[in-house]
Amino acid sequence: MNKKELKQTYIEAQFFESAFEKSIEWAITQIENGTDDMNINILAGLEPNNYFEIKEYIENILDEELTVSKEDLEEWAGQYIIELKKLFIDQVIDIWKLDEKISRLYYKLDYPNWMVMLARNCEYATDVEPFEKPFEDELEYITELWTKYPEYSDFIENYKREISNTHDYK
Repeated sequence: MNKKELKQTYIEAQFFESAFEKSIEWAITQIENGTDDMNINILAGLEPNNYFEIKEYIENILDEELTVSKEDLEEWAGQYIIELKKLFIDQVIDIWKLDEKISRLYYKLDYPNWMVMLARNCEYATDVEPFEKPFEDELEYITELWTKYPEYSDFIENYKREISNTHDYK
């Protein structure tokens, strides 16, 4: 894992308040590869449930690379939704777990326009069968766009709310 992957892990942990096992594994690998940095050495020795200390050392390691814009977060979220779709299709996660994660992203990103129909349809699909197809259509649309346009500006330029609006229960 390089620093970019460490940054992605950091962002994921911020969204989902998850443990930082991946970050500790990254630090151990860096040490095994000959890195001798005090912050990395300390990070490697921390307990995975020590959220605040781990966060502090990741921030020290990433320093200026840690400046994360709203666009960075939305790019990360778009790529994360692609991964969630794969897990959903492979039945690794169910619709309720998917709804939990999408709802959390939607809230933490301060309700971006491109997620309105996705979040709503996912929530409704957990309880109302007629919303399953509109949800799947919107999930396909959003993940197809993020796959084709992984840069925020390109994605936003090509996202059409009118298309999302067609993914509704008729």
